[in-house]
Amino acid sequence: MPELTAAARRLLEALAAEGAYGFRPEPDEPGIVAVVGQRNGISLRRTSASLAAAGELEKSGFAVWRAPGRSRRRRLVLTAWGWAKLVEIAAATDVAALQRSDERGTSHAEAETCP
Repeated sequence: MPELTAAARRLLEALAAEGAYGFRPEPDEPGIVAVVGQRNGISLRRTSASLAAAGELEKSGFAVWRAPGRSRRRRLVLTAWGWAKLVEIAAATDVAALQRSDERGTSHAEAETCP
């Protein structure tokens, strides 16, 4: 799978939240994708990212623009490849944590309980 820039990775992770999607709040903020998610039945803005980061996810096949929702704006959502990339990132993070614990001499059981 292609490697992502830090901005695209953060956007990918933000879109993974339950009910999250991205949209372009133009003309208020040109070049920006706002990410919103549901909390207690209310849509709240979680973060913003550059349109370039969204384009990177789209080009990589990790996200796609869907038909407009109630707001009449197209929505950026994760694809199956996007979810797979998140699993890959999580696995790599877990392996790196285990490697660091081995270097420190920490047992795997202790590493799992460390904050």
